[in-house]
Amino acid sequence: MRTVRSRCSPVFVAIALSLAAPRVLSQDRPSFEVASVRPAPEHRGRPSPHPPFARSSGQFDATATLRALITYAFRPPFPIEGSFRELDDVFVIAARAGGPVLLVPWNEVGPVNQMVQSLLAERFKLRVRWETRTFPVYALRRTTTDQLGKNLKRIDADCPAGHPETVNAAPVGCSVKISANGGRVRGLVPRIKDLENVLGGFAGRRVVDETGLAGRFELSLAFDLRTAVGQLAQLQPHLAEDVPSFADALRDDLGFKLEPSRHDFQVLIIEHVEQPTEN
Repeated sequence: MRTVRSRCSPVFVAIALSLAAPRVLSQDRPSFEVASVRPAPEHRGRPSPHPPFARSSGQFDATATLRALITYAFRPPFPIEGSFRELDDVFVIAARAGGPVLLVPWNEVGPVNQMVQSLLAERFKLRVRWETRTFPVYALRRTTTDQLGKNLKRIDADCPAGHPETVNAAPVGCSVKISANGGRVRGLVPRIKDLENVLGGFAGRRVVDETGLAGRFELSLAFDLRTAVGQLAQLQPHLAEDVPSFADALRDDLGFKLEPSRHDFQVLIIEHVEQPTEN
C-alpha cells in the first residue's frame, strides 16, 4: 500500500503502489544463507517499528509483525486473511543472502521476497493459499487516443537494472515520486499503473489501469478536494480555490476517466502458522 504521512501540512506519497500479479510459492525458491529470528514481545501492539528492508548487498532486516512479514513476502493486492494470534506478534529478523541480489519495485515479488517466503515456511511453518475473488473497481481509461492530457508528459530516463534501495537514489523517472497536497497532485511515474493506488485513494474505490499507455511520465493535476471521496481526501486539508472537480481535472489535466467495472484479484489466506523455531 502507500507510504503516506498526514498532518496539517502536505501529504507526501513516497511510493505509489500498484497491483502486481502474485507469484505462486514454488519448491525451488531461493533462501537466505543465514537468518536470525527473535520474538519481540516488547513491541506487541505496535505496527512494525522497523518495517522489512532489503539491500542490494543481500542484507535483510526487520522488526515487524508476522502479518507485515507475510505481506512483504507475497505482496498480495488485499490484506491477508487468517485468524491466527501469531500474525500480530512482532519479530526481529536479521538475514543475509549468499551474495548481491536484484531488488525489485516495492509492490513486486523478487528474490528477497522469495527468500522471506522460504524463511517463513521453514521457521514459522507457514502454509498459504490463494483465492480468486471479483471486486468492484474503477477502470482508468483514456478519453481520447489522439493525444495526452495537457499535464501528462512523457519523459526519457536511462534506468539501471534493478531497483534502488531508496526512492531518491534512482535517476529521475526510474522510481515513483508523487506528492499530494490539498487537491494538487504532482509526480513522476515509471508506469501509469503506478497511479492506481493514488487515484483510488481519492476515488474511494480501487483503480485498475486500462489506458494502454507505456512509458515513463511526469504529471500534475489540481481539483476541488471536496469532490473526492476516498481516504486520501479525508487526510488532507482543503484548499479553497477555483479548481475543477476530481473527474474534470482527471479528464482535462491527464486525459483520463474512471468508469465502473469489475476485476478479479487474488486474496492470500493463511492456512497454518506457528511460533518460530529457535535460531
